[in-house]
Amino acid sequence: MGMCLTGNRLVLRPLEPKDCAEMVRILADPVISYWVPVLPFPYTASDAKGFFNLLQDNLHRQVWAITLKEDFIGLIEEYPNFGFWLDPAFWGQGLISEAADLVLKNT
Repeated sequence: MGMCLTGNRLVLRPLEPKDCAEMVRILADPVISYWVPVLPFPYTASDAKGFFNLLQDNLHRQVWAITLKEDFIGLIEEYPNFGFWLDPAFWGQGLISEAADLVLKNT
């Protein structure tokens, strides 16, 4: 499904089924739904599993789990549209800038 990209603080890796629970936890925050209105709210385990299955069926879609010290903290996507979301607990630390730089320099 994709390659791993390693930065100074982050590792971007393919999304894995084990990420679904953290996706649901993070996307339950209404702040995320404000900034990413295409996501269903409330975001459920069924939504996360459906998204993961969609990725399995579409190998052209470039999606990475954003991890910090091996912990899943968000998601970044290059194709078909560049987009991302990040656990609000990690906002303001330049992590999305680092993740975007990794994607843009390595794809």
